[in-house]
Amino acid sequence: MAGVPEDILDKVEAAQPYQSPHGPESNLFYWVHELARIDRHRSLHVGLERAGAHRIRLRLPDGVTATFDESVKPYHHIVGELVIGRFTTSKAISRFAIEADLTGVGIDPEIQAWAGFNMAGHRPSLQMRMTYTELFTRNNLENMAFFSGIEPLGGFTTLDPADGR
Repeated sequence: MAGVPEDILDKVEAAQPYQSPHGPESNLFYWVHELARIDRHRSLHVGLERAGAHRIRLRLPDGVTATFDESVKPYHHIVGELVIGRFTTSKAISRFAIEADLTGVGIDPEIQAWAGFNMAGHRPSLQMRMTYTELFTRNNLENMAFFSGIEPLGGFTTLDPADGR
């Protein structure tokens, strides 16, 4: 990295995953590194599913209410099966008297090795992590280019120096 201004090298060092206060997995460069590392070793990215959206609607007989079990954690990866909801009704009724609408439950792709990812108490989807990683990386590279007086081929896409952004 000879020839790169020292202030840019300091910015690169500060952006390293091991510098993150929430651990390396909360740094988006970590995900770029993980993808590259797995690809370099020609390992497979084993996929699975996770519950990405969770909205269950119930239609119950008149005078009956339902209380959902708050201990069920539906936003989780799926191995075999996953309980996405559990509830108790205020009166004993036949299971056939309940109509459940599960169209609000969504299944998203996930990478098995990353399924337990937790970012400061949140579990963003794989799509969100990859989108943020792309934007974060592009923005950082363009900022480094801008502050070094270099314009990328095709110009800047995430910041416009003429606008001051």
